[in-house]
Amino acid sequence: MQSAWFGMIAAGLFVLPAVAQRLPAACGPKDQTLTVTTTKHQGQPIQPVPEKATLVFINSEAHCLGCGTVDLGLDGKWAGANKGNSYFSVTVAPGDRHVCGYLDSIQYSFRNKVQLTELNAEAGQIYYFTTDIFHNSAANAGALFLRLVSPDEGKFLASQSSLASWTPKEH
Repeated sequence: MQSAWFGMIAAGLFVLPAVAQRLPAACGPKDQTLTVTTTKHQGQPIQPVPEKATLVFINSEAHCLGCGTVDLGLDGKWAGANKGNSYFSVTVAPGDRHVCGYLDSIQYSFRNKVQLTELNAEAGQIYYFTTDIFHNSAANAGALFLRLVSPDEGKFLASQSSLASWTPKEH
């Protein structure tokens, strides 16, 4: 009986990394992550861009300090990343957009956490997304939540956050 359990566990160890290598189409490539730096927010409000939609991604790490970096994909490419209480924005052409939040963490309970959503982006509009990381230490489990929030909430959260910048990091 012990050898049967050992065989199933060993087989699982070889299968899990292969499954973990795949990310949904909305995300960027798994073998490329982003190194994030943050600077204190300058207090400049985000302005709409004519003929483009602006997407603002805000990370709140109030519930899980040091949990990792949230990489954000847009239509199959990494758009940027947040770490800690930070935000960044990107402009895109109007139309259907597929958004991916991926928690890049060395902590086991947070590995491969993905959230997806989609948006019909309109020109001249600003859309605010938040990513929230939660950790249940009693269960050693983590969760990532990606959601679209109201402009009022988005502006407030961005005003309380640092500005994120990033560089690609190949594995």
